[in-house]
Amino acid sequence: MKILKTNFSFIFIFFIFFLLALTLIYSADIKAEEGNSFYQGEFFVGLAELYYGNNSIKSEIELVDDSDQFAEEVDIGRIAFYLRGKIQGKYLITAWLDTGEEKIDEIFKNITDKKKTTPFEKIDAEKYYPVYGDDSKIYSEVDTAGKFYLALESETFKALWGNYRVNYDQNSLINLRKTIYGLNLSYDKRFFADAFLQQPFTIRAQDELELTGGSLYYLRNDDITAGSESITLELKDAVTGRVIETKNLAAGRDYEINYLQGRLILKNRRELIADRNLIEDASGEDKYYIIVNYEVDYDSAADSYDNYGLEAGLKLSEDLSISLQQAEEVNINDDDYKIRGVNLEYSPSSTRNILIEWAKSNELAAGRYFSDDGGLNYRELNLTSQAEAEAFNFEFKEQLTEKIYLDGYYSDKEAGFNSSSSFLEEDRTDYGLKTIYSGVKYENSLSYDKSSRGYRDTEMITLASKMDYSQKTDIRVELKNKYEQEESKESENTLTGALGLDYILSENRSIYAKQQLTLSGDNDDYNITTLGGRADFDKWSFNAQAEAGDKQSLSLGTAYRINEKSELYTELKRDITEEKDTAVFGSSSSLNDKTDIYGEYRIEAQNQGRENTNIIGIDYSPLEGLLLSLDYSRSDVIRDDRDDFKRDIIGFGTSYRRNNLNSSARLEYREDGGSEDLEQFFYKSDLSWNYSPALTLVSGIEYSREKSEEEDEYLDASLGFAYRPVKNDRLNLLGKYTYLKKDNYLTDDDFGSFPAERSQIFALDFIFEISPKWQLTEKIAYKNGEVKLNSLSDEWTSSETYLWVNRLNYQLREDIELFGEYRILENKLAQDRKSGFLLGGYKRFENDLKLGIGYNFTDFNDDLSDLSYESEGWFVNIIKAW
Repeated sequence: MKILKTNFSFIFIFFIFFLLALTLIYSADIKAEEGNSFYQGEFFVGLAELYYGNNSIKSEIELVDDSDQFAEEVDIGRIAFYLRGKIQGKYLITAWLDTGEEKIDEIFKNITDKKKTTPFEKIDAEKYYPVYGDDSKIYSEVDTAGKFYLALESETFKALWGNYRVNYDQNSLINLRKTIYGLNLSYDKRFFADAFLQQPFTIRAQDELELTGGSLYYLRNDDITAGSESITLELKDAVTGRVIETKNLAAGRDYEINYLQGRLILKNRRELIADRNLIEDASGEDKYYIIVNYEVDYDSAADSYDNYGLEAGLKLSEDLSISLQQAEEVNINDDDYKIRGVNLEYSPSSTRNILIEWAKSNELAAGRYFSDDGGLNYRELNLTSQAEAEAFNFEFKEQLTEKIYLDGYYSDKEAGFNSSSSFLEEDRTDYGLKTIYSGVKYENSLSYDKSSRGYRDTEMITLASKMDYSQKTDIRVELKNKYEQEESKESENTLTGALGLDYILSENRSIYAKQQLTLSGDNDDYNITTLGGRADFDKWSFNAQAEAGDKQSLSLGTAYRINEKSELYTELKRDITEEKDTAVFGSSSSLNDKTDIYGEYRIEAQNQGRENTNIIGIDYSPLEGLLLSLDYSRSDVIRDDRDDFKRDIIGFGTSYRRNNLNSSARLEYREDGGSEDLEQFFYKSDLSWNYSPALTLVSGIEYSREKSEEEDEYLDASLGFAYRPVKNDRLNLLGKYTYLKKDNYLTDDDFGSFPAERSQIFALDFIFEISPKWQLTEKIAYKNGEVKLNSLSDEWTSSETYLWVNRLNYQLREDIELFGEYRILENKLAQDRKSGFLLGGYKRFENDLKLGIGYNFTDFNDDLSDLSYESEGWFVNIIKAW
């Protein structure tokens, strides 16, 4: 589906205005017929402004860079509104629009585009936006990354343009979950459908990380799109690689993520992990993996395509439902990725469920990368084919009797099939059958599984039994026969048995034992004896485990509970077989009412090298309203076969919210060392202090620096005040100082074409009400700026600019206001001084309409951010508010 953005924007705007027009028509009809309000709890506010002027140009207009103010004819407009209410008591409509100031013929151009964001918006998810000189609070009922938001919804239907969470989970082969900005239509009744349409402002990334046992993980990319992540925890069978268990993780509850640094911290990590099988294969035990799908911003202004998706279904009866899925994405390489699928689910009763799924993918959605060291190093998983590939899945569950259950599955996937949940490097077929006989104190199961991957076949027959022998004793028995056959290799047949025993010594102490024996086999035996125990005391808990035989290891864990919410823990493990040592030291939760602390230090060492990972953080609230936070993480990798690598991140944050003072600050420093050195520094702070009801002080700083072979630097700092007396507001003062610095060197452009700038701006506004009819306004501004067109050039061009504006307003009558201005502008670099008058007036009409007309005798405006060359003429300004 390829739709030109210009055509789509036109159709979309036409649809919006048609909807609003229809709303007004219905409103008139209902008011006329019923005499009541169309909206229930309605709220609408809007602003429309039009500025038209004519200039007489007298100098080199080419020197003015893309300025709409200095054309021979100036026509600028802005439309903004917010609407929320009910239609006929059934439909809730929420609409918001702010076009910004644009030329009239371009005011709706690219209105559907996503706005660019800065890195600072990703440091603090609850971004604080200071209203200059005002103590207002900002609350938004719209969620959009663009200029427009629209939602029309009822109990069964919803149409939305804005930010939307895609969750196509009816078909597990597709399982598309991501956050987008675009159009969404959904309907939910007997027939259900969900569709989205978006422009590709982001590209998808997929990372797979093996669970290391620690809490800290790094994604392959940093500066990722906030809220776009979809994180799943998967338990995979060590022999077949089949996913045994899947759990979707929730932000805040299961993990925290730093979007700017691409850093993932798992919370309650022990609660995420379930029990594994009793028998451990020679290839290793079943392992957990974190699958992370997320989006990364990129400049898509040149793209003319739209991504779309659809999931629709029909409940044929109470027992039978069918659904289909279709999605298309254009990735950064302009490859047209498509995936489609259909699934059928039949549940005639609570004891029977049948699921049939089919899917087909075309091309590659995104490259998938794998890390076994917590994200410090990645390798790309390569598909053997990126053309069309199909996948089929069949599952059924049946409760035959009160105690007998039957589960079965069949899965067939071609190499090259890829989706959010699957990534196939080779052809794969899996099928199996399991029967479970369950009683009050026992559970017996018999299962058959077969997996064919490429040229390798694996068959397993497993007999398992769990029994509560007594109140203190649990017994587990497992018998597994594994048959493996691979092309050009001899087949292997292994029969393994295991016996496990859990015994409760007392209420807080228990021991366990496991014996695994190879009963018969074509290869070497893999016998393991395991002994372990756990003891819990008032505040202490201990656990220990020893393995002997073909796998030898020792492990010891200790935890100390400071209080109900606090714990210190350590885990030490020595894998004698692989000559690998692992040590984990950690702490979590609250020390007292004022202090929360968390931290973890992990060491992993073996013959090939050593890896250290450390994270520590503390939140301390010494006073009411004051919060101090400090966190630090360090990762070291030393290997014989690869380059050494290290990463350090330290962050400090503070916030204070009490009485009339609101402040927040966040500082982060990151340093990577290895084959490529990288240094990053980020800082953001905001301050608002209502010193008195009349005086407010505000400040803000945004700073970033990134250094590799070259260096990028950005600084935007401001300090301002507002004096607005409450009881006697005849005098108002506004002052602001701004410092801007921007250096761009890190670019793929060999010519370093990004410009650099350093500037300081001082501005002071003085408003004094001489009498009820006369008002005097003074504005004084000074700018000292330096610019260079080439980032790699050391030649700066500096200039100083002064501005003084005198304005006198006269209220001729209640609806007419006259004004006159005298402006002086001086530029030191051009050795030029300009001055002149501006005269005009405004007439207010009914329905909040305001018309202004005047003549500009000067040759510049009062915006020091624009170079002002000789242009004068008349202007018309129309403002309409609702």
